[in-house]
Amino acid sequence: MTQEILFRPIQSKDYDDLHRLTRGAWFSEDYKKYPTATNACVDLDIIHALSDTSFGRVAVVDGQVAGLILASANQASKDLRMIVPSPKEAILTLHHQEAAVRDYFYKMMAEEQRADDDLYHKASQSVNYQGRIVLFIVDPNFQGLGLGGRLFRLANEYFTEQGVDKYYLFTDTSCDYSFYEHKGLRQVNHIRIDENHPYEVFQNGDKEKPFTFFLYDNQ
Repeated sequence: MTQEILFRPIQSKDYDDLHRLTRGAWFSEDYKKYPTATNACVDLDIIHALSDTSFGRVAVVDGQVAGLILASANQASKDLRMIVPSPKEAILTLHHQEAAVRDYFYKMMAEEQRADDDLYHKASQSVNYQGRIVLFIVDPNFQGLGLGGRLFRLANEYFTEQGVDKYYLFTDTSCDYSFYEHKGLRQVNHIRIDENHPYEVFQNGDKEKPFTFFLYDNQ
């Protein structure tokens, strides 16, 4: 059966799909235990990503959003801010959770931000980055269709148009980070997290190794 596949700019109507894909990629187990708090955390994650995004594309298969990529060129206008909802409701939702649940999500977000900040600080000492891949997800139910490769190519074409020679991205052992190595990117540095980390590892993620955050770039 032939599937209709198209790639188009992300739109405000795609927000629910963006939420679904993000939650499925990194928050499935959390959602089973803390659905309300998880939805709020995912909203904050998406709002943060969209606020720093100048380029977004979705892959649509038979009318269903099956993947997406968000990218940012430093000097470009962050046009996707226009589809960002107010974070107020999500912040208040997390704030009103019981202390143990609230602290669990706060710890997870804080540790990830500290790791990303440290990785970027070290990498940017020797490379002047002009852009980054902000978010990249392909629904595992649609793997094998070449969606990831095409989305990644579209982001690289955007970087070329914007004059971005050097870009980076964050990833971790919950993801199939070997994809980036197959695309010619290099692992610049990493940070390992202790065994009590709250992060989930799914599907192609590396369950056997300590949970690790990475920074990759195209240099």
